[in-house]
Amino acid sequence: MSHSKFRAGVSPENWKLRLPWYGPKQFCGDQRMYSRRNYATATQLPQKTLIVVRSKQGSFWQPYNPILIEGEIVMRLENKIALVTAAASGMGRAGVVRFAAEGAQVAAVDIDQAALDAVVKEVTDAGGDAVAICADLTKDDECHRIVDDAIKAFGGLDLLWNHVGHPGPSAVEEIDPDDYEIAMNLNVRSVFMTTGRAIPHLRHRGGGSILFTASIAGLVGSPFSPVYSAAKWGVNGMMASLAGRLATDNIRVNSVCPGVVDTPMLNIFMARPDQETDREANLAMMRTLTPLGREAQPEEIANAALFLLSDEASYITGVALPVDGGFVSK
Repeated sequence: MSHSKFRAGVSPENWKLRLPWYGPKQFCGDQRMYSRRNYATATQLPQKTLIVVRSKQGSFWQPYNPILIEGEIVMRLENKIALVTAAASGMGRAGVVRFAAEGAQVAAVDIDQAALDAVVKEVTDAGGDAVAICADLTKDDECHRIVDDAIKAFGGLDLLWNHVGHPGPSAVEEIDPDDYEIAMNLNVRSVFMTTGRAIPHLRHRGGGSILFTASIAGLVGSPFSPVYSAAKWGVNGMMASLAGRLATDNIRVNSVCPGVVDTPMLNIFMARPDQETDREANLAMMRTLTPLGREAQPEEIANAALFLLSDEASYITGVALPVDGGFVSK
C-alpha cells in the first residue's frame, strides 16, 4: 500500500483546497494540519478534528480517523478499482466521494446522467479519479455492460458495491404486478446479474470484495413494504451463499443493512404513494424505535461500506451488518 502524508505549517485559510469533502459547516472542530513527524501528537487529537490529507489523489478535508503505520497515513483503498451502483445521490453518492478520497478509482453508475456527472465532476475537480456510467439496471444487458465499461475505463475491478434498490409498493392485496416486477428486478435480479459478470474479473485480480446494500427490512421485516422485505431477505441470502462459494477465490462478500437514512428515498419509504400513510407519524415511530433516536446520514452508511470493502475487513465475509442506530438490537 502507498501512504499519504500530512503537510504541516500551513493554515487552512491559506491552503488552496479544490473541495472540502467534510467542510466546517458539516463537521465542526479543530481545523489544523499535522506533519507525519508529529503523528504521535496527532493520534491524541480530540474527536471531530479536521485535517487536510495530501496525496496523488488531491487535497481533501477529512475527519481525523486514519490508520497510521510508522507515522504515515494509509489510504484505505489505494490502488483499488471500485464499481458503485445507484451512485448519483444519497448513500451511493457518499460512497463514491469517500472511496475516491481514500484512493480508489471509482466507476459510478446511475440512471440519472446529470446527477451522475455532477458527483463525478466533484471527485475529479478535487483530484480524484472517477468515471460516470449511465445505465438502466432493470435490463440484464445493462447490468453486464456497466462491469465491462468499468474494466475498459480502469483496466480491472477489485471492489463492487451493489447499492441499487427500489422501495417497491406497500400493498399486498391487489398489488400491481408491474410494480412488484420492477422492485424485484432492481433489488435482486440486477445485483445478481452485475455480480455474476464481475466475479471473473475479481478472480483475475487475485480476489476482491463484494458488498450488497440490503436493509434492516432484510433482517426483521418491514411493515411498510412486504415486497421490499422479501427482496432484501433475498439479497442477504444471496450474500451468504456467495460468501461461502467465493471464499476460496479470496473474494469476500458482505452486506450492509441500513436503517432509516436521510436520503431522497426516505419520503417514499415513510409515505408510500400506493397507500395512504402519514409520513411524519411513520418517521416519528421509527425514531422512537431506534435507540440513537435519529436517522442516519448517508456518509455514515458509506463509512460502513468503506470498512467492509477495504482490507481492514480482510477476515470478514458472510456478514449482514446493521447500520441502524441500534434498531435491530431491541
